[in-house]
Amino acid sequence: MNQYKLIIDAGNTLVKLAVHDGDQFVYYKHKPSIQDEDIRHIINKFQIKKAILSSVRKADSGLIKLLNELAYFLLLTPDTPLPIMIDYETPETLGLDRLAAATGAHSIRPKENILIIDAGTCITIDLLTAEGIYKGGSILPSIDMKFKALHNYTDHLPLISRPKEIPVSGKNTKSSIQSGVMHGTILEIEGFIQDYKKRIPDLRVMITGGDLKIFETKLKSKIFAYPKLVATGLIKILEHNDIKA
Repeated sequence: MNQYKLIIDAGNTLVKLAVHDGDQFVYYKHKPSIQDEDIRHIINKFQIKKAILSSVRKADSGLIKLLNELAYFLLLTPDTPLPIMIDYETPETLGLDRLAAATGAHSIRPKENILIIDAGTCITIDLLTAEGIYKGGSILPSIDMKFKALHNYTDHLPLISRPKEIPVSGKNTKSSIQSGVMHGTILEIEGFIQDYKKRIPDLRVMITGGDLKIFETKLKSKIFAYPKLVATGLIKILEHNDIKA
C-alpha cells in the first residue's frame, strides 16, 4: 500500500505543492499562495500521513497547526539534519531551496560532482562534490529582476517584458534591453559552467526552477533538466529524518 507524503515548498514567488507515493510524484501544482482548505483537501484526498514544509515566507500558524495533526511533520530549518554535508561559513543563512536542490541532486546522481543551477526568483549556482559535500556557490539576479532594475534605477528606461524571440542585436530601446538582459544572463550562466568545468572536468550540470526552459534550450553546455529537483530533495530530507518513512 502506498504511503503518500506531502511536500510544501513556499518560495518568494510561488508555493509548490507535491504528493509523493514512495516511487514518484503523483501530484504537483504551483500557485502564488495557498489556503489551509487547499492543504486539507490534498490531505484528505491522498490520506496523507507525513509532510514536510520548506518556507521562506512568514510562518503561517494555521498551516503549521494543520500539519502538526499528521502522524509526522517536518518543518525544514537550517538545523535540520540532511543526507549531505555542508561546507559553508554561515549555514544559518543558507537558503532552504539551495539545501533541498543539493539534496535532490545527490539522490539522483550520487558519487558525482554536480553544478546545480536553480533559475527561480533569483538564480543560484551551487557545487556539490562526489562525496556529497555542498560547497556553496553564487547568487545572481534573475531575468525579471534585471528588467525591473533597469527601469527602477534609471529615469528614462521603460519596464520591458520578456520577448518571445530573443533579439541578438537590439534595434530600439525595447529590443536593446531585451537583448542585453536575456543574452547577458545566458552568457553569464554559460561562463559559470565553463569556469567550473575547467577546474572539475567530470562535472554534471543540473538545472531547475521556473526559468528552466529558457536556459535548457539556449545554453551551449550539456545540461540535465530536473523541474522537480527541490521537491525531490525535500522528500529525501523527510525520509532522512523520519525513521519510519
